[in-house]
Amino acid sequence: MAYFDAKPDDPEWQDDEAPAGCRLYMPLVEGSGNTVRDFAGSNHGSFVGSPSWQSGLYGPQIGGFSTSNYVAIDPPAQLLGATYPFWMAALTVKTGITAGYSLAQGNSAGTQSMGILHNSGNSSLLAWQVRNDAGNLRSVSATVGNQSDGRPHVVMCVSPTASVRNLYFDGQLVGTNAAALGAITCDTLTIGAIRNATVTNAFTGSLLWAGCGSGSVPDPLALANDLLSGQFSAIRPRSRPALLAAGTSGGTTSVVYARRGRSFRTGSRGLS
Repeated sequence: MAYFDAKPDDPEWQDDEAPAGCRLYMPLVEGSGNTVRDFAGSNHGSFVGSPSWQSGLYGPQIGGFSTSNYVAIDPPAQLLGATYPFWMAALTVKTGITAGYSLAQGNSAGTQSMGILHNSGNSSLLAWQVRNDAGNLRSVSATVGNQSDGRPHVVMCVSPTASVRNLYFDGQLVGTNAAALGAITCDTLTIGAIRNATVTNAFTGSLLWAGCGSGSVPDPLALANDLLSGQFSAIRPRSRPALLAAGTSGGTTSVVYARRGRSFRTGSRGLS
């Protein structure tokens, strides 16, 4: 497998900028013309197309979505298998999303949906849906207003125990669900999946994942303030990380890197 050489303008996670307990920083931007990792159909579980770095955005441009297409980044080994507590936060900018999942996370088969679902159209619905190994579904949702204002917002989901799910919007608790869920053991957990109803639904944002069973959950309001103040907007390269995942399509290899479970970079080149 060929390594993708780091470029000077490629963002990379800075360990000293990470909030307490944070394990992974993944900037994601939906653009057009690129589809990465389709979990339904002939390209199930493989990379298709390639992401590319775009100037002035949070991270790589990725797009070409349909109702059956997901964009996803597999986590490093230490995040496989979910235990409690776990939390997930995202800095998002939404434009024109009217249906579908704009940010979600689950296993590679799509059967264990654990993450943020968002509909910022007429219903302005923000929700977190969790499904355990037995297929039992528990969700929490709230109406948070239209998200098509083009401004950044912070969505955070916290599950301190197997029976509690809390949903935060810009640091404020907007919903909770105390129904028992039980154990979650997704050995093929996928982080950062994006699913939208149409190609024209634009998503821009950065996903922060704190891992599982860390024992520490950041204060939602403090984290939201940090994110909205731009604390994480100037990520700079430091060293070439280790290869995290790779796949091929049409002779092109799309690669994802992670350094000590905290960094991530994407690019594409031929096999060698």
